[in-house]
Order: sequence, then structure tokens, then C-alpha cells
Amino acid sequence: MYLRLLLIALAVWAAVMAVRALRARGPARREPRRRLPEGERMVRCARCGTFVPESRAVRAGGETYCSDEHAETCGG
Repeated sequence: MYLRLLLIALAVWAAVMAVRALRARGPARREPRRRLPEGERMVRCARCGTFVPESRAVRAGGETYCSDEHAETCGG
């Protein structure tokens, strides 16, 4: 008889502690998605087809290249 009451009391205590723990955590919050910074425009190399940021591209002979080497060998 006493053992049964002890087990019931223990179960009630465990349930109360579980509810308190859930309340302490608060509602599940989702972090807002971070927007990626606006990227720089990418341009394609006229020789190899590689895309590079426009600020790093080399322009020669009306074309766009990924490096000085490609600009010299193709567009001069």
C-alpha cells in the first residue's frame, strides 16, 4: 500500500518537474534566416569560361578574362 503511494507520488513529482523544465525553456524559437550579402556580379572569361567577380576581371580587346595571362594570349 505504502509502496504504491510512494510510486504515485514519485510519478507526480517527475511530471511536475518535466513541465517546469519545459516552461523554463520557453517556446521554441526559430532563428531568422540570415540573408546572404548581395554578391558581386560574376563575368565569364572569354578564353576558359571560368566565372570571376567583375572587380577581378581583366578587360582587353573588348573581351573579359579571368587573368592577365589569358588576356595577353587571346585579346592582347
